[in-house]
Amino acid sequence: MNAGHGSGWKRPALIYCSNVHSGTTFEMVVEDVLPCLARVKKIRQLESMGTGLWLANEIATELVSDPTRLKQFKDHLREKDIDLFTLNGFPYGHFHQESVKTRVYRPNWSEGIRFDYSLNLARILAACSPAHLQTGTISTLPLGLKS
Repeated sequence: MNAGHGSGWKRPALIYCSNVHSGTTFEMVVEDVLPCLARVKKIRQLESMGTGLWLANEIATELVSDPTRLKQFKDHLREKDIDLFTLNGFPYGHFHQESVKTRVYRPNWSEGIRFDYSLNLARILAACSPAHLQTGTISTLPLGLKS
């Protein structure tokens, strides 16, 4: 692909995924992860930048259950010109713990809490995606892991 030269692809379409950052609380996401995304956006010399965020179940539950907190989150994204268009719902709990390789598959889709988590992510995405984006995505796990 000839990036940005008649291919239809634009440089800002390359997004930054925050999975490398350990943001297990609302405060960590707002104080550490979002400023890091803003620095990447600045280095890339972009006015706005798309992102994919990993939000642990605890944060997703907090945002959905507290409209004020959800609005604060959306405001932080807008303030930093970060366009949220995908959420990583693969790891349910802490992504940056030891031995995450197999634990990342729990809970699986046979457990209702997996559905609840994914539904909360969808609600966050619907509330926080910018109006100019027509679709959003959630990355999640397959049905389960063969034991």
